[in-house]
Amino acid sequence: NLLLSFQKDLKTYEASKGSPKYYFQALVALDLLKYWYFGLAKNIAQQAYLQDSSYILPLQILAYSYFYMWNYQQAIKYFQILKQQDTASENDYNFFLWISYYWLGEYTKALLYLSQVSSSSPYY
Repeated sequence: NLLLSFQKDLKTYEASKGSPKYYFQALVALDLLKYWYFGLAKNIAQQAYLQDSSYILPLQILAYSYFYMWNYQQAIKYFQILKQQDTASENDYNFFLWISYYWLGEYTKALLYLSQVSSSSPYY
């Protein structure tokens, strides 16, 4: 349930004394994303991202929110940023870039990213 998730986030935030407000915002945005409230998740993540653009979680929420709202241009923008800042998950981002370019009808770019998705990927 979403309310229980918010309560858990608040306890986590309170336990991490001195954490910046955007940390809590990102946790709330993640819960909203998990419960398919993509627009709200995007708005809250945007605020967290503006406070610390190096914090990965708001970037991920922005990328996935735009992707699931079918705004592939914006999703591509954030997945590209994530590829630069979070190289450990580059394979995942390549997968979503492939799908985004495919749905935009940019098949050459889609194939480029598809070729970069590892066959060991859970998405493959």
